[in-house]
Amino acid sequence: WGKRDQSVDEKFLKKHYRKMPRTMLRYAIEKFAESKRQAYLKVKYEKENHFAPPFFCFFVLLMAAIFLDFLFPVREIILFPYRFFGLSLVAIRGFFKLVGRQFVQKSQTTVKPFKKVSCLITKEPFRLSRHPMYLGMVKFFFSLAIFLGSLSAFLSLFIMFLILEKKFISDEETSMKIFFGSDYEVYQRKTK
Repeated sequence: WGKRDQSVDEKFLKKHYRKMPRTMLRYAIEKFAESKRQAYLKVKYEKENHFAPPFFCFFVLLMAAIFLDFLFPVREIILFPYRFFGLSLVAIRGFFKLVGRQFVQKSQTTVKPFKKVSCLITKEPFRLSRHPMYLGMVKFFFSLAIFLGSLSAFLSLFIMFLILEKKFISDEETSMKIFFGSDYEVYQRKTK
């Protein structure tokens, strides 16, 4: 294993690394370059990824934002006539979410976090953002917070951003580096 042709190991690992026990993974990658070893070790073991899917988090926090705004509006920070600006931002959010999903489905890869991807998409919404669907969720929360106008609504926006960043984006980026290597790193430098 790996003594003659490391590409054979990598082909196997790309398919199974999330399911491998950590000790087995460590033995399998011990001859890899340090940067590549660290990338494999950063990705969470499949059994550790029992976090709710992004859409579920989105829905729960959406309900929480509305609930908090009506029952416990901490402080009104946006006055009534200006709140309608938030509704106009929903259209921008729709573009990123729907077009991003269409590009993923056209490319015949998955939209589900923690699943194996089949290709690197760099066109249209992915040219502007590495995560246009997550960006769409955050923009929706931002527009909802503006529409509701209270500080408590902005709290849900902040929580949604943290969940996406810590539970989904960082792990997906590490997986993409493993699967696509230098192509992904070049793409990463070009986009936000």
